[in-house]
Formats: sequence, structure tokens, C-alpha cells
Amino acid sequence: PYSTGQVVGSEMTFNAVTRFAGDYAVVQEVQILLRGNSVQSDMDLVLYPSVLETQPVNGAELTLTDSEALAVQAVIRIPGGAFLQVGSHMMATVQTSAVIQSPAGASSIRGVLVARGQLVPAAVDAVTASLSVRRD
Repeated sequence: PYSTGQVVGSEMTFNAVTRFAGDYAVVQEVQILLRGNSVQSDMDLVLYPSVLETQPVNGAELTLTDSEALAVQAVIRIPGGAFLQVGSHMMATVQTSAVIQSPAGASSIRGVLVARGQLVPAAVDAVTASLSVRRD
């Protein structure tokens, strides 16, 4: 189980979110899937352009240096009340319009989920995050 402020899972890489390295895109939708009968809570999806100095650790507090905090491109709230039962799983889809920029040399961005309450996944690999982006 996770509690407020803890990293849920490991750092994620969202590949090909922009057409070119250093290009911009707009995150239009975030989808979170909790496999099994998980207890859901509010979560934040924190998006940033490059590897953090201190790698996020599953179950640990997310700690950012001042420069890393300034580089955060979006914090997208996933409300616990947005989760709906889909078969034996829980799924939340959140609309957003977060502008992001991939780093020089890559068309991907990184992200991490942070619990904002008590979250009890049904299994170790029970959480999946997907982005829907608009590229020019």
C-alpha cells in the first residue's frame, strides 16, 4: 500500500510524444488502469523532460531538487472519484490540456505517479498510465 506523497511504481518514459526532439505537444487525456480490485485514491502524474538526479523509488517520497522542480512541465491530478469499475479493474480517464516539451535529443518525456491518499494496488504491476497527446 501507498500513502500520501509516495511514488507509485517506477519512473515511466512516454515515447514519441512529440514529432521531433525539443518539440512541443499537448497532453489531452491521461488514463490510469488499476488491475484487479485495487483501492484507489487521488494521484498526481508528474511530467518532466529528463532523468532526475535522484531516481524516483517505488514507495518512497518523491524528492526534487530546486532545478528539477523548475523543470517539471505538468502535474496532472487524477481524482480518486474518477475511477470506474471496468470488469475486474478500475480505470480513470482525465481530460487536460498540459503543454509539454521533449528534451533536446529525444521525442519522449518522463513521468511518475504520486499517491495523494491511501492506494492499495492488487498486485506489484497493477498500475498502468497512458497519455493521449496532440502534436502539430
